[in-house]
Amino acid sequence: MVSKRQLKKLVRNFGNLRIGIVGDMVADTYITGITERVSREAPVLIVRQQTEHLVPGGAANVAMNLTSLGAAVDVAGVIGADRSGENLKRILKDAGINVRGIVVNPACGTISKTRILAGAKHTLAQQVLRLDCEPNSPPTPDITKKILGYIRRIDRNVDGWIVSDYGYRLIDDAILEQMRKIAKNKPVLADSRFDIMRYSNLTVIKPNELEALSAAEIENNGKRAILSAAEKLKRQLDPKVVIITLGNQGMLVYQSRREYKFIPAVGTDKIVDLTGAGDTSAAVLLLSISAGADFYESAYLANCAGSVVVMKYGSASCSQKELLRIIDERSA
Repeated sequence: MVSKRQLKKLVRNFGNLRIGIVGDMVADTYITGITERVSREAPVLIVRQQTEHLVPGGAANVAMNLTSLGAAVDVAGVIGADRSGENLKRILKDAGINVRGIVVNPACGTISKTRILAGAKHTLAQQVLRLDCEPNSPPTPDITKKILGYIRRIDRNVDGWIVSDYGYRLIDDAILEQMRKIAKNKPVLADSRFDIMRYSNLTVIKPNELEALSAAEIENNGKRAILSAAEKLKRQLDPKVVIITLGNQGMLVYQSRREYKFIPAVGTDKIVDLTGAGDTSAAVLLLSISAGADFYESAYLANCAGSVVVMKYGSASCSQKELLRIIDERSA
């Protein structure tokens, strides 16, 4: 394992990097309230609303993680002409993120996930319902053309890219081909929830265990199955590395049959909330590689950051200060 001093040096170098993100912008809204009775109209709980707040999700959460780790960030994506989109863009801008690559689509609402959390007085509110707002069709060619043009304009000032694909069909063939061209000169990481087999010839693909096994059409589980999935993805998609996230079991870093390693998780296995942990992993992996770390060092740092965000509720981020603290506590 690399020294604590070297890990901390890498993290402090994050502030010298500029990272681009293209992907699905998601508005995560949390409504909390008190429930004390059941409705007379139907056998459902009545929730008396107390608070409502919006946090960035999807590619927007990746952006928040990157900026909290010290990097300069440019984000490209789509929002609707609605309050959720306006608030999401404002939060990102207030965090210091360049939002000029965000295109407003007046024909669709902003992708949103509204979670309703309820509980009795003096108890922890639990999620009782989630409402999703999703587009019925992919963005128009005009919108994706604008995003592609933005990527081309800013690429010379960017040290690395993250493609954050949550399955809402923003990443068309032209954007993906541009990412392949960029990957010849700088790191490009793809994190695709449902369609990782499209993402060939990039630097890193980062599926989780279920996504990798599904993409590789392997029904078994366990280390042998995960290795088989990584081998198939590496052979068919030809990235420099396949990194499979394994929850509280850490990560698999796979470069070839002879060059791979399971990186154990850092910290406790008593997880509070996995929401957004994949976004944090993507941010730290790409930052670390762009800062000069090898793939194993990058995975270790991503596990350190993951140990922070899984102890927070909702889509969360890890700050540079928190990451440095975990390195101090957990590293040799």
